[in-house]
Amino acid sequence: MFNLDIDTGETQRVDDDQWTPLPDEYPWLNELLGAIDGDVLEHLGRLWYRGKGKEAPDTAPQPPELVEEWEPGGDVSWIEGYFGVRMDCYVVDDRRYEAVDLYCVDPDCDCGRVRIRFDDLESEYPEFVGVVTIEHGTTELMVMDGSKELLDRLWAAFQKRYPRFLERHAQRYPRMKEFGRLLHARYSAKSMPKVGPNDKCPCGLGKKYKKCCWLKTLPTVG
Repeated sequence: MFNLDIDTGETQRVDDDQWTPLPDEYPWLNELLGAIDGDVLEHLGRLWYRGKGKEAPDTAPQPPELVEEWEPGGDVSWIEGYFGVRMDCYVVDDRRYEAVDLYCVDPDCDCGRVRIRFDDLESEYPEFVGVVTIEHGTTELMVMDGSKELLDRLWAAFQKRYPRFLERHAQRYPRMKEFGRLLHARYSAKSMPKVGPNDKCPCGLGKKYKKCCWLKTLPTVG
């Protein structure tokens, strides 16, 4: 018997205190574990919610008001839009890092851009090792608070966990666009100036608001 951490993919014997690979006397088991990719880990995460009698949180968008300080033009992470069933973590030299995928959510943009940001979970303050940008079939790595070697290792681990990562992002991209429409609608509503009933109507006709477009906001009867 062993434990499997669905966030990191690491294994642990039930009688151990540390997360360590299983010993070599179980080659068949190690081969099985080697076939567990990110898609399997996320499926296990959904099964965990099902076992609790809950619906997986990535089946419906989150309320857009939970995305604080967002403005048009900014990217949004998947966990902000739909909330993941697990954290996508990687262990490098006994240090934990998280991969966060961010999407362009402009409904009128078809760039298809996705950014993978790697965060250092062990630091006291937020540290971003680097970002991998995927757009129009090209990949660009940019180091932020880490080293090029570390970013290369994390990106290699990500590709190993998600060998079909382009398909993964292609499935998530339209759903994030739908979430982007919710964000833009909320932002537009917040940005509209408040008009009093005796103020000039913002439509520009020169009438008072209460005698102009305000009438259109009233519910119809019958």
